[in-house]
Amino acid sequence: MRALFVASALCLVASSSAVALTVEQRITPEYVRSHPNEFSVSVAKEENGLLAFTVVLALKPPRYVVAHLEVRDGDRTLVESHTPVFTRNARNTFHFSIAPEYVAASEFILGASHVADSGGEAVPLPGTIQYRIRPVEFVPAKLLTSRNRR
Repeated sequence: MRALFVASALCLVASSSAVALTVEQRITPEYVRSHPNEFSVSVAKEENGLLAFTVVLALKPPRYVVAHLEVRDGDRTLVESHTPVFTRNARNTFHFSIAPEYVAASEFILGASHVADSGGEAVPLPGTIQYRIRPVEFVPAKLLTSRNRR
């Protein structure tokens, strides 16, 4: 009975440590400048008034990547998008657009995981790096009004 208790305790410890396999990395303009071979972020204003973002992430393939975009108005979520991809590309490009009035509270996250082969199928392994990007930090001041800079 004692062995069963010890085994159960070890399982609990192991399962709780698995949660810690996710690492967050905040991507700021300073980070992009100091890691130009890893990330690039550009933004332009489209004719329709939206701010068009292009994010390029360089990875050692293969990887499983989930692009998560959350467009918010203050604390209220207006739109969420989750796009998963198994990629063998060294450079992965993501495009999205946000209205200037919603850019301050919005967030773009790229979750990248290693991949293993299981019976000919690609399977993401535990452990994810979440690259967190606040799009507003990359928008030139001339493209924003004071209301949009929050």
